Amino acid sequence: MTSLLNWQNFLNLAKLPDATACLQAGNPQHALVRVTGKDAENFLHAQFSNSVMNLQAGEVRFAAWCNAKGRVWTLLRYWKDGDAIILRMPADQLETTVTRMRMFVLRSDVQLQPVKWHAVQYLGPDAETQSARVAENIGNEYFRIPLPGDWPIYEIWSPEPVPGDLPELPLKLLALPRVLAGLPEVFAAQREEWIPQMLNLDKLDGIDFRKGCYPGQEIVAKLHYKGGLKQRLFKVCTLKAANAPDSGADIVNLTGTKIGKILESVATSDECRATAILRIEDAQTQLKVEGQDLLLVAK
Repeated sequence: MTSLLNWQNFLNLAKLPDATACLQAGNPQHALVRVTGKDAENFLHAQFSNSVMNLQAGEVRFAAWCNAKGRVWTLLRYWKDGDAIILRMPADQLETTVTRMRMFVLRSDVQLQPVKWHAVQYLGPDAETQSARVAENIGNEYFRIPLPGDWPIYEIWSPEPVPGDLPELPLKLLALPRVLAGLPEVFAAQREEWIPQMLNLDKLDGIDFRKGCYPGQEIVAKLHYKGGLKQRLFKVCTLKAANAPDSGADIVNLTGTKIGKILESVATSDECRATAILRIEDAQTQLKVEGQDLLLVAK
């Protein structure tokens, strides 16, 4: 968790009132899947880059689901709900991911069912208190989960929309806290492009190198134990908000050689912040994207 000064910097960047201690934001970017059945835990454990075993109440874990070549299909956060396991993933990955995952179920007792609930995020120094206050008035059917970031973030999922009375974070800035914290997200357009370590999952508790096999495990483990990783996720920014680079835009060095891609970008009124996958050896050199200078963000 960072200091209130950094929260104030975020408010300044987003052009929001200085005294705001908590913002709320609807989240249409993600969706939920409920996984049930007596084999659900073992099934998911054999699919994800991180362990699914022995999830504790209130614990949220992070993982990648990869193809056989170790390329990330989607990123997930997941937690227990009674005998079920709830998966949170990008909404534009929901249908294809559920369809593909069902292909691996075979004779296991596993059911995957999308959960058509609504999500609201609460972020800021008072996010824990405010999200708890809101949850008290929802009833018994909801999820309230913590999300990583540079300040407290809580997300509430419920069957009906949650009425709010807090200042709103504009939808166009919804990804900004994630980008500022250097957290990856893989939407459908970049499916199967990146190996988990390229997205820094080894630094974000998204890989359990002690667990058994899962799709792509051999490639992921080889990079870990033998080395050879050439690209990683970095935080970057441009100085012109009007020309925010698209997700997937090529990043080049001064000779025009492609050395990476934009993963996700968010434009503010003054600049554009982004996460990017860069060749490690070139990350400290002068970079350009779509004709703009691209600066590495150290913190």
